[in-house]
Amino acid sequence: ATPAYVLDGEAEGLVGIQGERNLSADSSKKIAKAFGLDDVRTLFFEFLVGFNQAKDSEVKSAFANKILNLLKSKLNIKNIHSDQFAYYSDWIHVAIRELLIICDHLNSAQIAKLLPPTQSVEKVELSLKLLQNLDLIHKNSDRWIIKNANVSTGDSFSSAAVFDFHKKMIELGKKSLDQYGKHERNITATTVGISEISYQKITKKISDLRNEILAIADLDKKKNQVYQFNFQLFPISKKINTEDLS
Repeated sequence: ATPAYVLDGEAEGLVGIQGERNLSADSSKKIAKAFGLDDVRTLFFEFLVGFNQAKDSEVKSAFANKILNLLKSKLNIKNIHSDQFAYYSDWIHVAIRELLIICDHLNSAQIAKLLPPTQSVEKVELSLKLLQNLDLIHKNSDRWIIKNANVSTGDSFSSAAVFDFHKKMIELGKKSLDQYGKHERNITATTVGISEISYQKITKKISDLRNEILAIADLDKKKNQVYQFNFQLFPISKKINTEDLS
């Protein structure tokens, strides 16, 4: 077959771009050179390839961070939802916003002591600044005003951060088994065999229950603590092909 293009005298088919296989690191450099990209844009292209091909969420998140930092520091491009990415990069941003819903006059030191394990005041202040930049909270005199703005997770970079956010929250769930007694946390597990149809029914039930919980929390006038609800439904076996077993 005739190669789609030639780089540095070598035949190199555009199989990666055509979706037949992933681009290698070497191919990425050759493509960047063929397009006449400078060093910074070549690095950006390599990071982008790494981000798109990463299978592990932590690796994907790391590449996303590299891309965002490169865009801001070298290419002076800021309108890339980097704040949204940062919002999900650490669980304390979500926790702090919920704490301020409960008590709108908390200061940085008080917030730091309320987060388990106790966080530094400096980290809390950085989080408060981020929440203000996202227009999720606003300071009015000595009180915090919570805004109903939503943080979009539609772009790929934010989605990568959300994966990492879920992993961190699951880790906090594991630690809660040792940190809290049964009267403060509720963790149960059920193992069942189901079909794809039942899976869809269960996920719908989970979604409905999540909305119910949000409604209960919204009506609660005596809030005094922030809780995290993790709904987990995942396979612990491979699918059985009944035809292969017959």
